[in-house]
Amino acid sequence: MVSYASSQNSVTIDDKHVVIPTGIRRVSFAIDSPTYNLNNSQFLASPILAGYPPSLWQPPSNGPAICRICYSTENSGPKTGEPLISPCHCKGTMGLYHRTCLGKWLAVSNKTCCEICQFPFQIKRTKRSVWEYLRDEDARLARRNLFLDILCFLLITPLVIVSSTVCVISSANLIREENSNRTQNTLGISGELRFEVAIGLLFLSAVLITAFCIWLGVTVTFHAKALRKWQATHWDYKVIDQLSLEESLLINGFDGRGA
Repeated sequence: MVSYASSQNSVTIDDKHVVIPTGIRRVSFAIDSPTYNLNNSQFLASPILAGYPPSLWQPPSNGPAICRICYSTENSGPKTGEPLISPCHCKGTMGLYHRTCLGKWLAVSNKTCCEICQFPFQIKRTKRSVWEYLRDEDARLARRNLFLDILCFLLITPLVIVSSTVCVISSANLIREENSNRTQNTLGISGELRFEVAIGLLFLSAVLITAFCIWLGVTVTFHAKALRKWQATHWDYKVIDQLSLEESLLINGFDGRGA
């Protein structure tokens, strides 16, 4: 194990202290981790990690092609069989990425260029789907609220439909009876009461439907805003290839089989 400290001008390698220049940030990596000597640069191969003295580690000349971010090959990366791409001007293993790893790093770091060679990436940013939103761990609370509201919708909707239907049918029967009594000139007090009850049932039905529609609208708006807020901070980044395969191999100096 090799470890570096920013507060001390030393590095420990197998219980031995070696003096190094100041300004190196803390980082630890396994002794068998593939790294790359970038022209005596003090930055680590992975853009996520910090920095290391390149003179302390040299990569094997016949090492496997690995991703600069996750240190995995094409067969052991986040997506099995995903090819390594070389979208920037970094050479050797330093210039190889899984497209998925690079997209995630760009999203986390909020950068649009390589932090070593400063090559500007051409990025296509797309919104993530509702399915990804429901599966994301950051949206756990929103997902729970959504499921509860769906359950309430499934329970309340039949009740509102049945109640409104009963109210409308009852009021219609009462009004029909009242019209029949009017025809026979036997309206009286009971007829007036039936009319008032019918109007009350219609009003109750309208209140139920209005309240249900308001609740449904507020709920849908709330979850739509939560989805848009999540999408605004969880973009799907895809790096568009700007170099042809021949240009990439010429600049990168990597043949896909070893550094």
